[in-house]
Amino acid sequence: MVWEVVKINPNTGTKTVYPIIRQYWWPSMMIFQDKQAPVISDVFTSVSLTSVQRTSKIYLGDLVTDADNQNAAIVKSVILNDGEALINARVWRDSLIVTQLQDVSSDVQTSFTLKVNSNGKVVTKTITVNLEKSTTTGINAPTINVSVYPNPIKDYVNISITEDSQAIIIDLSGKTLISLTLNAGSNRINTSALPSGVYLLKAGNKVVKLVK
Repeated sequence: MVWEVVKINPNTGTKTVYPIIRQYWWPSMMIFQDKQAPVISDVFTSVSLTSVQRTSKIYLGDLVTDADNQNAAIVKSVILNDGEALINARVWRDSLIVTQLQDVSSDVQTSFTLKVNSNGKVVTKTITVNLEKSTTTGINAPTINVSVYPNPIKDYVNISITEDSQAIIIDLSGKTLISLTLNAGSNRINTSALPSGVYLLKAGNKVVKLVK
């Protein structure tokens, strides 16, 4: 059996044959030893959210390291607790984004798990999330009931609300994508411009997670 390397010009069809060098297999490849596991910094233990700042964005490049791997090759992800309704957390462009989804009537704590995978070596760490009592929560605070359907949404979403209200739809980084004026009753909102993803509808003292 004879092996040869052939290069064909796609424009002219010309074929060039290159002989195989005896005792030579494939070009050498550098192999880096991987002895160290990734490390999540000891100083990173919690995230605090307030009634004013409901979203926190934390750069992980300085908090997650591996002595024998580059930061870009370290895979970071979030595991939420089953049935978690107070917060959402995700990793986006090497930053951790934690968003409060619901108002709370007193200071409370919840948590999530940060998972790091570096060349198959996996490390996890439980991160505490401190939620501050919502300033709009109380006996005199207006109560607005909001429901949406369908959810997951498609090109339109129907929003039912118990009283007139201003509302916004934001992404998980906190950027406002749609500003709305909702009337009491049912409102049909065009969401065809939104790409697939997870969003938050904020109306009065209510926050509803939308999935598209």
